[in-house]
Amino acid sequence: MPSLPRIITVDASGMIAQMVRAAIDLMDRFVVHEDVPSGADALEEVRHGGCALVLTAWELGNGMAGWELAAKVRQLAEETSVVILADIDDPDIDDDTLADSPFIYLQRPIDPLQFMRIFSAAIEGRDPAAAMQHIT
Repeated sequence: MPSLPRIITVDASGMIAQMVRAAIDLMDRFVVHEDVPSGADALEEVRHGGCALVLTAWELGNGMAGWELAAKVRQLAEETSVVILADIDDPDIDDDTLADSPFIYLQRPIDPLQFMRIFSAAIEGRDPAAAMQHIT
């Protein structure tokens, strides 16, 4: 039996974990979802292996920013997808920076269909960056 996709969320507000639970329910999928309070805890979970997706806030408020966590996850587990979900007042990142980025950056308000495409691709082992493209 194949193993279940493992997802880690990192966000002090708990909003990202709520979004992920809603996406899981909408997709009617079984996954392992770990919600951790800090970037250090997320890295420890990634070290355990088998992680399909890390979703993190831009501001973690515990000595590590979301982009720093994304870079460290990429070093530990190149196959793990990372999505940073920024609040409306977090900094915009220009398209040139994102083109070479090891993560996907979404700023609220988030397009729910785009989020679902990215989420679905990541837990199904497909390229979530390719899923960012809007299909008409």
